Amino acid sequence: MRGVFVREDPGPRRRRSFGDRLDRLTAPVAPRWTLKRQRARYAGEILARHYEGAATTARTSGWRRPSTDANAAIGPAAGNLRNAVRDLVRNNPYAAAALASIVNETVGWGIAPESPNAIAMRLWRAWGETTACDADGRHDFYGLQKLVLRTIAESGEVLIRRRDQDLERQAAIDRAADSTPALTTTRAPVSAANRREAEQLVKRGVGAMSAGRADDAIRYWELAQSLDPGDPNAGRYLNREYLARGMDAYAAGRLDVAVGYWEKAQRADPSDSRAARFLSRARERKERTRELFGSQP
Repeated sequence: MRGVFVREDPGPRRRRSFGDRLDRLTAPVAPRWTLKRQRARYAGEILARHYEGAATTARTSGWRRPSTDANAAIGPAAGNLRNAVRDLVRNNPYAAAALASIVNETVGWGIAPESPNAIAMRLWRAWGETTACDADGRHDFYGLQKLVLRTIAESGEVLIRRRDQDLERQAAIDRAADSTPALTTTRAPVSAANRREAEQLVKRGVGAMSAGRADDAIRYWELAQSLDPGDPNAGRYLNREYLARGMDAYAAGRLDVAVGYWEKAQRADPSDSRAARFLSRARERKERTRELFGSQP
């Protein structure tokens, strides 16, 4: 059986330049000189090609090259592009897989902090590795990282807003906890290690307050009081800060928030009678408001 062989068309041949033809003639008689000449010629071609993008020739005459940056160039059509990407992610499995791959390869299981300070890592785990860092209580810090990166890759930008804890809800929870009958228990003795750690946390809280980081200071003092409930300094500092925040809320007419703060102040330092007086005043005002308007403020 005879076979049929079809020769593939190699396409149009590249036209040899004068330099190529000269190299073919000189190579057999002067190979070293030819090699040196070829190297010099190729280096010159590469150099010329490097600056070819800046040239104005017939090939680049229709090339519009604005001087704007990426944001200015895409700004007028940003909404259309964002909607198109969102639609692709919803309806195209390849786009959804590409977005998931970007997020997983960049963030993975989360970019985790490391510190030789045991107290700092303990505070981090209590906040960043729980849903306490999410105002909606859905994600830990690593989940928020993935959500942020996913939004940036899908929509082009993201807005992160820091929100204070829902104090009205927390105040209601605290009041419900106070009204629940508790069993009489004997407090376990505090170990020396916990007492030392609580003292360090109190000092860190004082430093954070001096630096203007009041929320961090409160977290330090609350953790110190949980380690050593009998620490007088932690209770005193918490009491003072909660009293001040309650007065600010009371002056702004946020009575539920003020009551929540003053109840915390009373628990932090039961020996201070100011919290009890403030609570009595706020509850009387709430009662008068209810009588006048028929509902709470």
